[in-house]
Amino acid sequence: MIEGVYEQLINQLISDEIESLPHDQYYIESVPLKRKDAALFLAQYFSKILQTTLGLLKEDKDSAANQIELANKLIQLLSSEIKNQGIE
Repeated sequence: MIEGVYEQLINQLISDEIESLPHDQYYIESVPLKRKDAALFLAQYFSKILQTTLGLLKEDKDSAANQIELANKLIQLLSSEIKNQGIE
């Protein structure tokens, strides 16, 4: 997976925070993520972002429709990325 600027920034910030922890008080081990675990963690992260974004959409009589429209756009984008392999 190619990292974007955002991912690089987040990774660096997390790395800096971990390095600043007192090593005599914390045991920190780094292990590669399994593909299945990575999908779970990214999905949880994306879920929080999606929930926040949907909540920030303008509230009016069409707010539910706007949320559905955005969700459908995201599903279409995800589906096109994997060539429609089971997303509906």
